[in-house]
Amino acid sequence: NPRSPLRKVVETHPSSRKITAINAIRSYSAEQTEIYSIMPPSPPSITYEILSEQNATTTNAIIEHYSTSSEFLSLAKSEGDGILQRDDEDASKLQKGIDIAKEKGVLDP
Repeated sequence: NPRSPLRKVVETHPSSRKITAINAIRSYSAEQTEIYSIMPPSPPSITYEILSEQNATTTNAIIEHYSTSSEFLSLAKSEGDGILQRDDEDASKLQKGIDIAKEKGVLDP
Protein backbone atom coordinates (compact mmCIF):
# COMPACT_ATOMS: atom_id res chain seq x y z
CA ASN A 1 0.00 0.00 0.00
CA PRO A 2 1.43 3.35 -1.06
CA ARG A 3 0.98 5.35 2.15
CA SER A 4 1.52 2.89 4.98
CA PRO A 5 1.99 4.36 8.47
CA LEU A 6 5.59 3.17 8.53
CA ARG A 7 6.33 4.86 5.21
CA LYS A 8 4.79 8.10 6.49
CA VAL A 9 7.04 8.00 9.59
CA VAL A 10 10.12 7.28 7.52
CA GLU A 11 9.37 10.07 5.04
CA THR A 12 8.82 12.66 7.76
CA HIS A 13 11.71 11.58 9.95
CA PRO A 14 14.85 13.80 9.78
CA SER A 15 16.98 10.84 8.73
CA SER A 16 14.75 10.09 5.73
CA ARG A 17 17.27 11.81 3.46
CA LYS A 18 19.93 9.44 4.81
CA ILE A 19 17.67 6.45 4.10
CA THR A 20 16.98 7.76 0.60
CA ALA A 21 20.72 8.17 0.01
CA ILE A 22 21.43 4.66 1.27
CA ASN A 23 18.73 3.24 -1.02
CA ALA A 24 20.14 5.20 -3.96
CA ILE A 25 23.60 3.80 -3.23
CA ARG A 26 22.20 0.27 -2.99
CA SER A 27 20.36 0.74 -6.28
CA TYR A 28 23.50 2.09 -7.95
CA SER A 29 25.55 -0.76 -6.53
CA ALA A 30 23.05 -3.31 -7.85
CA GLU A 31 23.17 -1.69 -11.30
CA GLN A 32 26.97 -1.78 -11.28
CA THR A 33 26.98 -5.41 -10.20
CA GLU A 34 24.64 -6.21 -13.09
CA ILE A 35 26.89 -4.36 -15.52
CA TYR A 36 30.01 -6.11 -14.23
CA SER A 37 28.34 -9.50 -14.57
CA ILE A 38 27.80 -8.76 -18.27
CA MET A 39 31.27 -7.36 -18.92
CA PRO A 40 34.19 -9.79 -19.01
CA PRO A 41 36.70 -9.38 -16.19
CA SER A 42 39.83 -7.46 -17.03
CA PRO A 43 42.86 -9.65 -17.62
CA PRO A 44 45.27 -10.08 -14.75
CA SER A 45 48.41 -8.01 -14.80
CA ILE A 46 51.44 -9.82 -16.06
CA THR A 47 53.87 -9.47 -13.20
CA TYR A 48 57.47 -10.51 -12.81
CA GLU A 49 56.32 -13.22 -10.40
CA ILE A 50 53.93 -14.69 -12.98
CA LEU A 51 56.58 -14.55 -15.72
CA SER A 52 59.24 -16.11 -13.50
CA GLU A 53 57.00 -19.13 -12.80
CA GLN A 54 57.37 -20.20 -16.46
CA ASN A 55 54.49 -22.64 -16.21
CA ALA A 56 50.83 -23.00 -17.25
CA THR A 57 49.90 -19.99 -15.08
CA THR A 58 52.35 -17.86 -17.06
CA THR A 59 51.07 -19.17 -20.39
CA ASN A 60 47.43 -18.64 -19.42
CA ALA A 61 48.09 -15.10 -18.15
CA ILE A 62 49.82 -14.14 -21.40
CA ILE A 63 47.10 -15.70 -23.56
CA GLU A 64 44.37 -14.00 -21.54
CA HIS A 65 46.19 -10.66 -21.60
CA TYR A 66 46.61 -10.66 -25.38
CA SER A 67 43.39 -12.51 -26.29
CA THR A 68 41.84 -9.41 -27.88
CA SER A 69 44.93 -8.52 -29.92
CA SER A 70 44.51 -9.38 -33.60
CA GLU A 71 48.30 -9.40 -33.99
CA PHE A 72 48.68 -11.91 -31.15
CA LEU A 73 45.92 -14.13 -32.50
CA SER A 74 47.50 -14.07 -35.95
CA LEU A 75 50.92 -14.96 -34.52
CA ALA A 76 49.39 -17.75 -32.40
CA LYS A 77 47.68 -19.25 -35.45
CA SER A 78 50.85 -19.03 -37.50
CA GLU A 79 52.93 -20.69 -34.77
CA GLY A 80 50.29 -23.39 -34.25
CA ASP A 81 50.18 -24.13 -37.97
CA GLY A 82 54.00 -24.35 -38.06
CA ILE A 83 54.02 -26.83 -35.18
CA LEU A 84 51.43 -29.02 -36.91
CA GLN A 85 53.41 -28.92 -40.17
CA ARG A 86 56.64 -29.94 -38.38
CA ASP A 87 54.78 -32.76 -36.60
CA ASP A 88 53.54 -34.05 -39.96
CA GLU A 89 57.07 -33.87 -41.42
CA ASP A 90 58.50 -35.68 -38.39
CA ALA A 91 55.86 -38.40 -38.65
CA SER A 92 56.63 -38.87 -42.36
CA LYS A 93 60.40 -39.11 -41.73
CA LEU A 94 59.86 -41.52 -38.85
CA GLN A 95 57.68 -43.74 -41.03
CA LYS A 96 60.39 -43.78 -43.74
CA GLY A 97 62.96 -44.80 -41.12
CA ILE A 98 60.70 -47.57 -39.86
CA ASP A 99 60.13 -48.83 -43.41
CA ILE A 100 63.91 -48.92 -44.09
CA ALA A 101 64.53 -50.75 -40.80
CA LYS A 102 61.88 -53.34 -41.73
CA GLU A 103 63.47 -53.85 -45.18
CA LYS A 104 66.88 -54.45 -43.57
CA GLY A 105 65.36 -56.88 -41.07
CA VAL A 106 66.20 -54.69 -38.08
CA LEU A 107 62.51 -54.50 -37.19
CA ASP A 108 59.90 -57.19 -37.61
CA PRO A 109 57.65 -56.54 -40.63
